[in-house]
Amino acid sequence: MAGAIRARDLPRSTLFNARIETADSTPAFRDAWKSRRCLVPAEGYFEWTVSDDDGKKDPWLLQMPDGEGFSFAGLWAHNDYLSVTSCTIIRAPAVPEIACIPTRMPVMLPTENDSPWLDTDL
Repeated sequence: MAGAIRARDLPRSTLFNARIETADSTPAFRDAWKSRRCLVPAEGYFEWTVSDDDGKKDPWLLQMPDGEGFSFAGLWAHNDYLSVTSCTIIRAPAVPEIACIPTRMPVMLPTENDSPWLDTDL
């Protein structure tokens, strides 16, 4: 079948998020850090915790305090072999206000701070 991707051709594991502390030096993200930054617009995101009461997962919707939109700091890449373009979101240690839910969180940029993230010369 022309153009079909076989399961054995796909990577064995998927890299989901890049750690802010190591994204510039990790082989999987190092080149993208230098020249392929992107913004992922959002109004919120979910983190999940496990309930002590019933052992089930509970969703937490996290948003900016003022309810404004924002962008996640991301990196993108294109795999010529698979003809797939993908992106990853940069994650950092969680801020104290939400650290009781996740220990890490996406890097969230208010819209006025979008341009500096995209400027790879900084």
